[in-house]
Amino acid sequence: MLICCNTNGQQILKTQSTPVPGSGAYVKNPDAFSFTQNPAVLSSYDNILFGLFNERRFLMDETAVYSLSASLPTDYGGMGLNFDYTGFSKYSDYKLSVAYGKGLGSVAAGITFSYSNKKFSDYGNEGNFSGGLGLLFKVNPKFSTGIQVTNMIQTNKSRLPVILKIGAGYQPSTSVFLGLDISKEEFVPAAIFLLLSYNYNERFHGGIGFNTSTVTFSGTAGVSWNDYRVDISVGYHRFLGFTPGVTLFAKMKK
Repeated sequence: MLICCNTNGQQILKTQSTPVPGSGAYVKNPDAFSFTQNPAVLSSYDNILFGLFNERRFLMDETAVYSLSASLPTDYGGMGLNFDYTGFSKYSDYKLSVAYGKGLGSVAAGITFSYSNKKFSDYGNEGNFSGGLGLLFKVNPKFSTGIQVTNMIQTNKSRLPVILKIGAGYQPSTSVFLGLDISKEEFVPAAIFLLLSYNYNERFHGGIGFNTSTVTFSGTAGVSWNDYRVDISVGYHRFLGFTPGVTLFAKMKK
């Protein structure tokens, strides 16, 4: 009877195989998923981007994660659409998000509206509308930083935790990127994400990362050709084991 009083369920979906979710918002050339960590980065998109992600968490089909993302630059800013899903016959969890970002000189601002739904077998389902804000600061061509607040606006009495994220990226050259992301989820200790990535010859790339919240090491390697890119990633948790993942990217001219 006392165990349930001291156990917190995971309310926010977290990936295990990709290094440092969040620092992608602070690179020079963001990808299709970058705006999910800070919607303000949508202001810097020049092309239409698509991304498809899948990971098999801890080598179990029941905990597999699927994510689809798309972004569209416009004359008045950038628009983004993201869909996340995980689940099996007894439980499922999905989230649909729409985002908008606009540049304001050296500062960019963004907003996100989301609908999340959790379905429990024999217990029904529960949905929640939420909203968040993001700011991105381009300090100089090599360094940028930003802040994002998620779930700051909600419609359901059964609240999702408010999350505050502070991120930064330093790109000393076109080949090397250093990323830092600090995330503070309500009622949960702060987590730190670290990333080091390297691009070779604009075609091959790789990276390593560490997540303090789940004590997970991760690495990724990928190849790019023309307007397409494939990343293979893997995360390792010292108790739960390995999580393999794959990400597909595509780019179209505006």
